[in-house]
Amino acid sequence: MEKTVRIFQKIIGIICENNHILKDKMALNSNLKDDLNLGADDIHNICAEVQQYFNIKISEEEAKNLKTIQDLVFLIEVKIA
Repeated sequence: MEKTVRIFQKIIGIICENNHILKDKMALNSNLKDDLNLGADDIHNICAEVQQYFNIKISEEEAKNLKTIQDLVFLIEVKIA
């Protein structure tokens, strides 16, 4: 659980830094497009930073399938396990 919290906090930091979204608007179940108004380019940039920070690879297909912050947290957890 602690690892999930750390990953979630890092993702929130990345999203806030690049998209000027307040942290208190985000939750694990926040929809990247509908709740946070992120476009495909924004999500691509978030994935690029996540890949660099966690030293993982996220395919284009995986990135396209991301709907919520929780989806991204789960994907990271699987890849760093």
